[in-house]
Amino acid sequence: MREEPMKEVFYVGSVAGIVAFVASIPHNIRNYLAIVFFLVIVDTVTGVLGAIACRELRSTHMRQKLAVKSMQYAMFFALGLAATILAESWVFMAAVCAGIMAAEVSSLVENLAKMQGAGVSMGPFNHAISMLSGFFTTTNSSHEVISTTTATVIPRGKSTSDTEPVISTNVTTITKDTHERKTQQ
Repeated sequence: MREEPMKEVFYVGSVAGIVAFVASIPHNIRNYLAIVFFLVIVDTVTGVLGAIACRELRSTHMRQKLAVKSMQYAMFFALGLAATILAESWVFMAAVCAGIMAAEVSSLVENLAKMQGAGVSMGPFNHAISMLSGFFTTTNSSHEVISTTTATVIPRGKSTSDTEPVISTNVTTITKDTHERKTQQ
């Protein structure tokens, strides 16, 4: 009979401790955490929509990616919190939030570019997404970019002064599943 009241005291104490901790977080850090949470949700939704658009939706793959991302972010937050406590400054937690925000924004742009590549129109944002996605390397989930080579091609029998060179980009990839080398042009 004595264990039930002890459990209640433990739960009430735990909740009170969490509330006290959250209340001690500065307002700007709480805002950063809210932005991180929002970006994670939007990135997850666009990732699912991109997978649907490309007909690559697999629940197992999605669960694995979410589990890995959750573990990574929990580790980053734990390290940021430890540094914050040791240094008695919230600057470390702000830096962790900024890093996660940058990662989420880049992932969001990759997801939108993937959707755009699958034929989904982004309306007035088409050009902006195309420009932004140029900063990131996007690949199919079954490929890994090994190298990117730009070559100048001049038709046979012509000198460089006779014609304008044609620029082409070759991306050499390795398929993870079969380990076969493929070259896309």
